[in-house]
Amino acid sequence: MLFIADIVRIERAIGAGRQVANVTQGAPSQGFILQLLSGKSAEERAAIRERTERIFQGWRTIERIAVPYASEFFEVISTYEPIVYKGVSYNPLIGAYGENFNLIDFFGWVKEAGLKSIILNASIYAIINEAKTPLVEKYSERAAEDAVGFLLSKTADYPAVKESAKMRDRYLRAISLSLFPPMGQPLVVEASSMFQNKRYLECLQEAIAFCAGYPQSGERLMFRKYANYIRYNTAFQRWYSAFVLAEALYLNRAYGVNLKLGPTTESNFDSLIREFMKKLEIPYAFIWYDRGIEKQVAYPDTISFGDDSESIFKKLKNDKTRAWAEELVKPFGVRNGESLEAAVLRIAETVNRNSRKDIPPFNAEGEWFLTFPPGACD
Repeated sequence: MLFIADIVRIERAIGAGRQVANVTQGAPSQGFILQLLSGKSAEERAAIRERTERIFQGWRTIERIAVPYASEFFEVISTYEPIVYKGVSYNPLIGAYGENFNLIDFFGWVKEAGLKSIILNASIYAIINEAKTPLVEKYSERAAEDAVGFLLSKTADYPAVKESAKMRDRYLRAISLSLFPPMGQPLVVEASSMFQNKRYLECLQEAIAFCAGYPQSGERLMFRKYANYIRYNTAFQRWYSAFVLAEALYLNRAYGVNLKLGPTTESNFDSLIREFMKKLEIPYAFIWYDRGIEKQVAYPDTISFGDDSESIFKKLKNDKTRAWAEELVKPFGVRNGESLEAAVLRIAETVNRNSRKDIPPFNAEGEWFLTFPPGACD
């Protein structure tokens, strides 16, 4: 009976997580779940059941979690050690408003899910959009090196992107350091640091070849496979697809990442990543979140890390901002007798203090970095 109870609870958790998104695959059947759980001990089944429930976090009301390919998702989390990543992009408003407090969202979800995790700061990709030109004209075995060289050479031409990427990186690392114990800190990777890595360049070369339909050397480089968004559909913008595929492949090969977390708006990118991973026969799955409140709260009404106490108190008078903030801070705990205003201010002050310190980036490719976290004693 316990075995059946495990199956039912897993099925219900996944089913509940599928009601909030435009999903593209039916929920896994009891037979499929039974197949993957067979041969596992009661303790292993209980751990998988708990992992499933923690991922969907049914207590959330502002942000809802869903999976687009439920069978693949369950296969990954029940067969392999699940390691998740999320990419964050360029924020052009950092200069005017400071870093957004909502940045702690992924970290809160990770804390509740209890998964090893990586967050990728992909702000530098914005140079693709700023430069408005294809990165490489002709395909060659150096296409990846040439594409990366183009982005790095153009960084100085777009100081707003450079400064935003730098600030976002400092805050991401400060959040990880401030809100997690050493053995649980998510790894923060800045995209340009990958560009110096030979393994990453190999992944980007594979992604370019895949998107271009495996052209011959010297042929004009044209992408035939890409995430098709009406607003971002020029030849140069299709380069985003190659970089997104490369990051997913690199993080899988270097760190074992087999789950990607992203908003439902990234569905076209996820479909492309799925096709790419299937071609390479890599077990991979996706988790989506839906957060419609972002369309309901004006950006100036959202909380920033740079806000003083008066601004935070004023913004939290907005019911939607308040409800959102309550959900953001919940995974990190509100102390006894502490108001929401005080909790937000405490977290912001702690992160701000650490963001001003020179926290070195940490890149332990080849083994999971949490095995021996920086600063820990053996």
